[in-house]
This record gives sequence, structure tokens and C-alpha cells, in this order.
Amino acid sequence: MKPLYMKIKDREYEDNQELDKESIEWLKKQLDLKKEIGSLDITPMKEKTLLQYVPKESWFNSDRIKTIHGVSHALRVMMYSYILCKIYKIDRFEPFLVAASIHDIKRINDRKDINHGKRASEWFYKNNIRIKNDFSKEEIKEICLAVEGKDSKLKIDSILKSADALDRYRLPRKKWWLKKELIPFSIPNKIINFSKHFTIWTEEEILNGKDPLKAILDLAKKCNLIID
Repeated sequence: MKPLYMKIKDREYEDNQELDKESIEWLKKQLDLKKEIGSLDITPMKEKTLLQYVPKESWFNSDRIKTIHGVSHALRVMMYSYILCKIYKIDRFEPFLVAASIHDIKRINDRKDINHGKRASEWFYKNNIRIKNDFSKEEIKEICLAVEGKDSKLKIDSILKSADALDRYRLPRKKWWLKKELIPFSIPNKIINFSKHFTIWTEEEILNGKDPLKAILDLAKKCNLIID
């Protein structure tokens, strides 16, 4: 079977796109991943906090869990959102985690799907009571706006867009990778380098059979981003 990176090169854009070992190897070579990644010297998040907002499989369309916009992507965007909140000294980071968790859950394909944010926003507005936290009406509104790609007073949209861009290194085409001029925040190079490694190494672990949540948690703990 033709690997995803070759399909993309040949402009064979399928609705459900999943990474494979050949595409991961291609990404590793293109990104020149050699060095170990370590701590980013930020205050780690408690594991129970992350677990509170992890997207449930039932939130996705059933055939979308393992795609390039599936659960592993959502989990990493949550981690990158937390990192950016810490860098920009945003103490109330929980709404940012929720926006990251749900932003792609209602996609119907891995192509443009321009209405996926609106669908996710409407779902969250109706179902936010299932996500256990004392979010204010204003925060719920701000999360919805951010997921729809609209400006929000709390800058949830800016953090989400930047965190989402940090996970673009999973996409097997160079022109789709992060472009600094297109993201709202200035992101330090060490964070960009970290995201390259974190993204590819967690996807590799998942392809080797590890549960996506465990893969993200294990590496995040190793990098001192998550503590028990």
C-alpha cells in the first residue's frame, strides 16, 4: 500500500488520512531529528488536570480516532497550549485545554472541512456540562469563539492557532509545516524544536502499539511537563 507521504505528494487526498511507518521515517529524515529533548523549564501540569479534559472517543466520528486530526493530535495540541500559556503567563489555562481538546472532534474528513470548527463549537455549547469544571458563561463563549476561529478576549483563539501550528510537523508535506509569519504569537525556537521531536516521537510510539494517551503522558513526564 502506498504510504501517506507518497499519496500526498501525488495529490491523492483521502478523507481519512492516517500516518504509517514509512511516512514517519520520511518525516524524521526531513526534520533531521537527532538530539534528545529535555525539560523546557516550565512548571509541570498535574496529570489529573490533563485527564479531566482529554477528549473521549465518543466525541469523534467513529472512524476518525486514528486520523491525523484524531485523538493524538488533540492531546498534543493540549500540551502545546499549556506550554504557551505558561510562557505567556496565563494562569487560568483550563479553558485553553478544552478548546484544544475539542477543536477537531467534529471533523468529517482530513481535508479543508471548513465547517468543522462551527460543528465543534455548537456541540460544546450543548454538552459542556459533561466537562467537569466551573467554567463561567463568558469562558464557555470564549471557547466556542476560539474553536470557530474567531477572535476571543481571552486570546484562546491565538493560543489554539499557535498550538495547532506546533503540531503541523506530523503532516507529510513540508509546505504544510509551521510558518512563523502566520501564527499570532512569537514562539521561541526551542519550543518549535521541542514540538518537532514530541510530535514525531509520540506518533512513532503510537504506531508501535502504544495507546495515544499513554504515549503523550509518558513522554510529557520524561520532559517534566506532567507530574503525578
